[in-house]
Amino acid sequence: MKSTSEIDSRIRTEFVEANQMRFEVDMCGDGDKLALCLHGFPEHSVSWRNQLPMLADLGYKAWAPNMRGYGNSSVPVFMEDYSLENLMADVAGLIDAAECEEVVLIAHDWGAVIAWYFAIRQVRPLTKLIICN
Repeated sequence: MKSTSEIDSRIRTEFVEANQMRFEVDMCGDGDKLALCLHGFPEHSVSWRNQLPMLADLGYKAWAPNMRGYGNSSVPVFMEDYSLENLMADVAGLIDAAECEEVVLIAHDWGAVIAWYFAIRQVRPLTKLIICN
């Protein structure tokens, strides 16, 4: 049995261009259903290391991006670059880049704030919204 500190070998890290930003994204699985996992503060995409393989096993293209300013994703300079509107546009851009027919948005902590607003404002259609706090 793997310890929780080990990373499943099926998880790969790639860069995705979205919303005129560069996002470092941990990915697992493929298909036409996206499970997009948003981390909290001060976290990192690796916090989803145990969920990504499980989501892939369920048939999802599972993505856990480092949000702007985290990890090796783009780091905008100005405070206003981190507005809720820009963060929601990042999520929309990542969803568009994944090119999937269905989207499940899963979020924790600060990522959950973004996800709630994203869903309430119906920025993109969601099949499900899952908030973990």
